[in-house]
Amino acid sequence: MPSSFSVSSKEREAKGLRAELEAAQKEQADLAEQVKRIFEVNETDSGMVASSSVPHVQRKLDVNRQLREEVDAVKAEAEVWKKNMDHLALVKEATRAQLASAETQLRSLKEKDLVQAKKIEEFSLELAAAKSEVKTAKANADAMVAIYRSDAEASQVRAKEVAEAAQARANWIAEHAKCQSRRETLEEDSSKLRGHGSFDGLALKSFSYRDTAAMKYLLCIKVDIRG
Repeated sequence: MPSSFSVSSKEREAKGLRAELEAAQKEQADLAEQVKRIFEVNETDSGMVASSSVPHVQRKLDVNRQLREEVDAVKAEAEVWKKNMDHLALVKEATRAQLASAETQLRSLKEKDLVQAKKIEEFSLELAAAKSEVKTAKANADAMVAIYRSDAEASQVRAKEVAEAAQARANWIAEHAKCQSRRETLEEDSSKLRGHGSFDGLALKSFSYRDTAAMKYLLCIKVDIRG
């Protein structure tokens, strides 16, 4: 694809050729006018020779010959100019073709520039939309992360509570098992006391119980027996 610099260069070249062609056309017109004037002078001098005396004939003939030589030279020069003009006409046609090609290329470049500008605008819109989508996705991701963190913290708190409750229940079960074992032991002891038929303060002192709860249980059993 030609650059804008090459198109400008072709435009300048075309302008230069046009100026050269116009100058050559003006020169040709001036030369034709000059030849016309020479022919007019030649015809005037011929009439003067016919009407003048003999002494002047030779001089007029010499002048006429000189003028004819000049006319021939001018004709030869005019022929050269004619050839040059034909060449310039060909150059002019070629220049016109080059100018038309340059104009076509320039229009093509302008159209391509418009298409490219449109594509750039479309790409800019797509890029802006993509950025907006990314921003929205990031906001959604941040919100999800915040929710996940909150849920994770709540889960940790819940797990801790469940663990503490499980530990408390395990402790309660262990304590209950101990109490059950003590109860069974106390029930065996109370059965032995019932077998002896007495259950008083001295009987209680004969048992060495370290647990206050067990002593209270024995007292309850004592009340039940006496009742």
